[in-house]
Amino acid sequence: MADDLSAVETRLESVVARLEILETRIAALEGRNGRPLEPAPVDAGAPAPPTSKPTDPNSHGAGLVPGMTLVGRTFIVLGGAYLLRAFTDSGVLPHAAGIAIGLAYALCWMAFAARAARERRRPSATFHVATAALIAYPLVFEATVRFAAVSPATGAWLLSIVTAVLLAPAPRWHLRAATWLTTVGGMATAIVLINRTGRLVPFAMYLVALGVAALWVGYVRHWRALRWPVAIAADLSVLAVGVRVGTPGSVEVVSIVFAAQILLLAGYLGSVAARTLLLGRDVIPFEIAQSMAALAIGLGGAVHVAQTIGSGLAGLGAVCLLFGLACYGVAFAFLDRHLKLKKNFYFYTSLAVVFMLTGSALLLDRAVLGIVSGLLAVASAWLGHRFDRVSLNLHAAVYGAAAILVSGLFGCATYGVLAPPTETWRRASAGDWVVLGLVASALSIPLSTRAESWGRYSRAPRTALLALFAWTSAGVIACELVPMFAGTPGANADEGVVATVRTTVIVLGAIGLAVVARFERFTEAGWLVYPVLIGSGIKLLLEDFPRSRPTTLFLALALYGAGLIVGPRLMRRRAPTRV
Repeated sequence: MADDLSAVETRLESVVARLEILETRIAALEGRNGRPLEPAPVDAGAPAPPTSKPTDPNSHGAGLVPGMTLVGRTFIVLGGAYLLRAFTDSGVLPHAAGIAIGLAYALCWMAFAARAARERRRPSATFHVATAALIAYPLVFEATVRFAAVSPATGAWLLSIVTAVLLAPAPRWHLRAATWLTTVGGMATAIVLINRTGRLVPFAMYLVALGVAALWVGYVRHWRALRWPVAIAADLSVLAVGVRVGTPGSVEVVSIVFAAQILLLAGYLGSVAARTLLLGRDVIPFEIAQSMAALAIGLGGAVHVAQTIGSGLAGLGAVCLLFGLACYGVAFAFLDRHLKLKKNFYFYTSLAVVFMLTGSALLLDRAVLGIVSGLLAVASAWLGHRFDRVSLNLHAAVYGAAAILVSGLFGCATYGVLAPPTETWRRASAGDWVVLGLVASALSIPLSTRAESWGRYSRAPRTALLALFAWTSAGVIACELVPMFAGTPGANADEGVVATVRTTVIVLGAIGLAVVARFERFTEAGWLVYPVLIGSGIKLLLEDFPRSRPTTLFLALALYGAGLIVGPRLMRRRAPTRV
């Protein structure tokens, strides 16, 4: 009898254990808890439950139950939204009341999403967010376009509030899918509203704010892909805003257009600055690319708008100069001395170049701008030598090239070397000679490579600037000598003499390069000697032979031959001392 009772007890314990397992699984399927399924402890003496698969033909679809439940719940919620819309369409509810109730109905589901996220039921939370987005975004569109209950500006504000509420729980609870749904849905709604309302600025500002939010979500959660499409949409919308200013039919207020452009520039550059300066992180490719886009579209668009309306250039130029000085100050005082982040140093000094050149161009006329750019070239070359930064040699080359180009020296030099004698040439002014002297001073400052080196590319910027300087100097000197020996161009200039004077200037320039190349600090000059001699030979064939007389051609050939002999010999001899 005792053995029978023991067998009954063992059977009952086995049944209880199996019931506990079933209860746990049913609770998980119904979403009452988010814990993984764990079988209840079973007495070691109890017989093990069967391990064979169930024979129920419908049991293979049990894994679809949670998903089907969430989808079914979503359809029920959407049905409630359409019921509210039916009340609004029929006049039972006024449009304003129907819109307000609909938005409240949509956003109340975010409370359920937050609760589900806290309980780690991420699929349920994601479906709640998707449901709220499916109700709220179309409702904002209909309130702005169909019912015309709100203005486009108010519609943009509503869209911003809805997006902020929808995004709130997603990064905190790692709801990546919900973040994508919210961001892409808001971006698509803004684009459709731009198309239907014809108003760019409010929704462009919304897209910029959404892009900055996506950028920070990427910073916090390392969701890197999301920021690219939103940034592109923000850039294109602000670009369209700037292009439309001044066109017929444009209804955008200029001050608000400026605000959108500055928001793009400040939003992204400010975010990059906060991450690199406050958090001490290296700049990343997205930040570099988007900063370039923000500068081109935000700053360039602001300059275009200011030129279109004829005001605001001076203030914009002053702000650019302040930003340029600030970027240089940050690069040297903070990054270089404390963080030692080379990428950030390059990034901020490059921003400084853009701001300094833009600000100077907005405030100064061409003659003064050339002199100021030459001074910046000298300052950059000195700072590069002083702080052992080869990157600043690139800045010196950029400023020096800008000085030559904006002052008009390059055009003058090109006429002096290539223009036919039948045309009138412009001779260099006193300011032009000052610019040449400043560029020469920048080139004379030694290039230091002790702290950092770009290898074979470390001297490339200086070589490019030296080539531009050599071309410009030759052309300017030719413009001065041709009237002295060949007559005034455009009137009675002798073509043969003009060609010989030009050849003389070019050959003597090659010899001068060979002379200075003997000194170590002017090593780059030696790299230009042979290209200049080859170019002089091509010039002889194209200009001297067709236009010169035998006497002038004799002089040109003799000088060219002497250059071919003297130039290479000078380069083979190194100077005994450095200069």
